[in-house]
Amino acid sequence: MKMLVDSFGRVHNYLRISVTDRCNFRCIYCNPFLYYKPKKELLSFEEIIRISKLLVDNGVEKIRVTGGEPFVRKNLIQLLEKLNELNIKELNISTNGYLIDKYIDDLTKISKLRKINISLDTFKPEKFEFISRVSENYLSKVIDNIRLASKYFDVKVNVVLMKNINDDEVFDFVDFAFENNVVVRFIELMPMKGSIYSEQTFLPYTEVLEKLKEKYILVKTEDPINSTSKNYLVYKGRNFICQIGFITSVSSPFCSTCNRLRLTATGNFKPCLFSNLEFNIKKYLHLPDDELLNLILNCLKLKKYIGVNMTDNVMVEMGG
Repeated sequence: MKMLVDSFGRVHNYLRISVTDRCNFRCIYCNPFLYYKPKKELLSFEEIIRISKLLVDNGVEKIRVTGGEPFVRKNLIQLLEKLNELNIKELNISTNGYLIDKYIDDLTKISKLRKINISLDTFKPEKFEFISRVSENYLSKVIDNIRLASKYFDVKVNVVLMKNINDDEVFDFVDFAFENNVVVRFIELMPMKGSIYSEQTFLPYTEVLEKLKEKYILVKTEDPINSTSKNYLVYKGRNFICQIGFITSVSSPFCSTCNRLRLTATGNFKPCLFSNLEFNIKKYLHLPDDELLNLILNCLKLKKYIGVNMTDNVMVEMGG
């Protein structure tokens, strides 16, 4: 076994797989262009499984399936079942939540699936329509599906905070976390191609933290070494309310402990979310596994120590 180590000694044991660049939402920070790659360019399930197994055999312990929106990929459950058979500790999903109810029975049968991250940026219908660029009628179903999923899985609600757009709802999200036994994570807006990121919309997590302290007592937890989230326990007086987190990719990057590999829907291997560095594994799948692994290791060694900058990447193509 060859450890998946970059030139700074960071061991990579976490694989994020984007199974499609398509999405049924068109969020203003994620999916700015209504353009999708031809389906023939996407990795097949067989190709995804081969690459995943190769990486698992060389140290990957955790896999997260993302999109676009993963549930718009036909026969996704079959892929999840195959990934579940690999020698991994965790298999997780990130989704916008709209289609969860359709697949909930199948999802509960996948033994290593324990965590589901669901995006929700507002509780206000008109604002939901503005952010997601789909009908405000979708909002109630997403909320219902968060509650449904939380009966079976550990659910994290991911909130991309944008100044003067949804930052007035932070207290509402804390209340929602308490009422539904979920964890809410506030995510800094990231500088991606086509995103609405600017000085007018970016909100550093420290401002949100100070705002929450006006109403609650926040106690910092001891986070796992590779955590992307700064986590806090929230109390009102002596009463525990909920747990929240801040993903601070821009104002306080966590690059030094990064352990993530990214595989895009079209087969691009990306060592870093914020870098244009990538190479297309799909073109080399005719090679034997040992040569394919060496290509991945060589690409990984080009990974920078800190990579936060505006890139040509579009979030919907990479899965975050």
